[in-house]
Amino acid sequence: MEKNKNQQKSNTLLRYEREKRGWSQNKLGELIGADPTMISRWERGSRNPERIYQEKLCNIFNKDAEELGLLESHRKTVSYIDQEVYPIVQVEEDVSLAPTRFLNMGPEELTKRYINEKEHFLELKINGIEWTIPEVVIFDNSRLHLPPTAITVQVDTLHPEYTIPPKIAGRAQDILEEIEHYFYDSTTIRLNEMQFNDHRITLTVSKAHYLQFLCNHIGVGTLVFTLDNYLVIPVRSRENIATWQQRIGPSIAGATSFDDDMWSFKAGPVASWIREGREELGLENSDFIDENDIFFGITRDLLRGGKPELYFATQLNITKARLEQKFRKARDKWENIELQWLEFTNPLIPPTNEEERATFLQEFIYLLHKYQGLHSRPTQIGFTFWLKYMLSQQDVKEGIG
Repeated sequence: MEKNKNQQKSNTLLRYEREKRGWSQNKLGELIGADPTMISRWERGSRNPERIYQEKLCNIFNKDAEELGLLESHRKTVSYIDQEVYPIVQVEEDVSLAPTRFLNMGPEELTKRYINEKEHFLELKINGIEWTIPEVVIFDNSRLHLPPTAITVQVDTLHPEYTIPPKIAGRAQDILEEIEHYFYDSTTIRLNEMQFNDHRITLTVSKAHYLQFLCNHIGVGTLVFTLDNYLVIPVRSRENIATWQQRIGPSIAGATSFDDDMWSFKAGPVASWIREGREELGLENSDFIDENDIFFGITRDLLRGGKPELYFATQLNITKARLEQKFRKARDKWENIELQWLEFTNPLIPPTNEEERATFLQEFIYLLHKYQGLHSRPTQIGFTFWLKYMLSQQDVKEGIG
């Protein structure tokens, strides 16, 4: 349930005292033994500190509870214009840009901002539809067709756990303050290095935390097909997610989890999207078949600081009807308004003749037109990779980059 922002009043007194000392929310959390996300909630007014933390805050700031705005009935609003505030980090940005504006940049804005990398953007031009997707491709598997088992994930022994640099911690927290109610903090897998040797990809990673933001954590997106060849098309929620509301998303999408995914039967990103499939669609491990898993490629998400995204596809061993039943019991089904479906003749086996190619293209183009204007960027990327993968063994005459 989305919080009613009109009922909560920010605790600017507490935030003022923290920033006056040049402390980040992480730093204050360390000093009083509280998670930084708790500090954020107290300052936004969405929660009030428990008595034990009120006492610690009063001691560390040498103020009473009323002076720190910890008593809701006495909470005051401090104007940052009238007070001498010492920001954690000075950022020379247009003050008219709200922090969350960076999470809503359109393709033209992103292209302008990252013009030097445009030659590496994903592109699709087919049947009157043209996409130039401001997402940098760092590994394209459409021609090599390496299996997901070619991906090896290893923990960085020199830097096993990532800590966000203090000089950007405050700015990252500012961005999250407006969207944190969509997330809970959890561990995630941070990519430190990628190596490609002898048809294998090695990802060297560290443990990080999702709400540290901008920490290069790995995301995953997967197109899922049922046993009877239906593509699973989720329509994203309007209230419960931070980005791409009411757009169609990849069948499975989400962040990696270091604690959950690095020690499971499939280490790393593959385990991540299987876990997300359990949570978002209600699937079980037995619904996936290893030999049906397809690896599309790796990109850098320019919308979120260049964080890496891995894209996959898979075909389940259950039918559309069975998946509909499972989705009703999914733990995180609230992320989507509904599931929609589109049937394909042979969705994941590249065509070997002109008839098969024509059939696939007809079905694919129908998909693009049916949801024109509703594609989220991750969906555009997944669909473009899918088309490149399917037509990689033939000449692509219509300009798929």
